[in-house]
Amino acid sequence: MIIVENVPIARNKAQEAHLAIYQCKCNYSSGDIYYFSKEQLLEMFRSAGLTETRVEFVDYNLSATPPIFYFDSSRLGKGQMEKAQKEYAAAVDMIKKHGETSPPALIIKAVKHSK
Repeated sequence: MIIVENVPIARNKAQEAHLAIYQCKCNYSSGDIYYFSKEQLLEMFRSAGLTETRVEFVDYNLSATPPIFYFDSSRLGKGQMEKAQKEYAAAVDMIKKHGETSPPALIIKAVKHSK
């Protein structure tokens, strides 16, 4: 099995901007979950009985997330909406200043042997 997944690591300001806007999206909209860490992904593989894992990081700095998304205000209270708007504005400011590129991806290759 092979999986390629972005991980929550920033190696430059544009990746920090991506992580900030994506964290905001995950916190205040629906349908997205934040990136899993390398350790969490490897634990999922182990739990599924996959072994002989090989891990490699790749970093292509691709643009991945548009800085616009819908705040589902029906899910957010007034205080939460104000906090969400501030976090969103700060993330958009980072994007304006540094650009936005995806964080590194983790490629995990693993095998599950039959018994």
